[in-house]
Amino acid sequence: MLGKSSVKGYIYVMLSAVLFGFTPVLAAMSYEGGNNGVNMTFLRALLPIPILFLLARREKVKKISKRQALISVILGVFAYGCTLQLNLSYAYISVGVATTLHFLYPLYVSLYELTVQKIKKSPLYFVGLFAALLGAAFFLDQTGQGFDIKGVSLALISGIFYAAYMIILDGEKERALPLFSLTLGISLTGFVVFGAFGLITRELTFNMTQKAWAFAFVAAILSSVGAIVLFQAGLRVIGKADAAIFSLLEPICSIIFSILLMGDRMTFTKLLGCALIIFGLFLTTAAEKRSAFKVK
Repeated sequence: MLGKSSVKGYIYVMLSAVLFGFTPVLAAMSYEGGNNGVNMTFLRALLPIPILFLLARREKVKKISKRQALISVILGVFAYGCTLQLNLSYAYISVGVATTLHFLYPLYVSLYELTVQKIKKSPLYFVGLFAALLGAAFFLDQTGQGFDIKGVSLALISGIFYAAYMIILDGEKERALPLFSLTLGISLTGFVVFGAFGLITRELTFNMTQKAWAFAFVAAILSSVGAIVLFQAGLRVIGKADAAIFSLLEPICSIIFSILLMGDRMTFTKLLGCALIIFGLFLTTAAEKRSAFKVK
């Protein structure tokens, strides 16, 4: 039986998936007012910093070790590197294809657990994982846009970066900074590293409409303050593999918000994908409950 802390962990991760599914729609709306993928990555790191600074002060961290600082920088590079690569892939392949390829990252996490950590999983767990990944495949954008090797590579690498982010965060959860202090460090890293990248590529711009600025600000706050903090809180409770599985709710949320806010239509294929993902989540949860029961 799952404890109260485990239930909270699952809820946190699912809420983060809802926010992560909502913010790309806002970002897409901001692109119509002069924003772009590189600039959005930079703004997502920059805009939440004042809020995160105030929240981090309340945690009253007296001393930051060299290891904690280094981990914050590494996590920032992987987190915002993932975001940047995924945004860049949209120039070569459709958003649906890129997102689906990115969502192979739970497979990378499970492969890491099996090969490096030697963690055994029940057959039911992998049936659920397969069903969830199969469901994600139904979110391929069927606009006829072909596969470009550069775009496919960027989307796949974004998934590898995100899996690495989850693995490192999970491994350091006992020594990591408090949530808001860690998120502040990640955002500062993203601001410096990808601000420099934007200057080099000349993609940074402040010439945006007021509506674009509003969409970008809300997207940045919800993702970098709300979604990331919720995800980190959930990850510390339920672990990286389960967090990866439950994060597959994100494409479902993206589809729903696209319908509500952008007039996208729900096809039978997308409905089938949603059903498979939910079924996969049910199987993986059942597998974890069965394993916990056997241990007791």
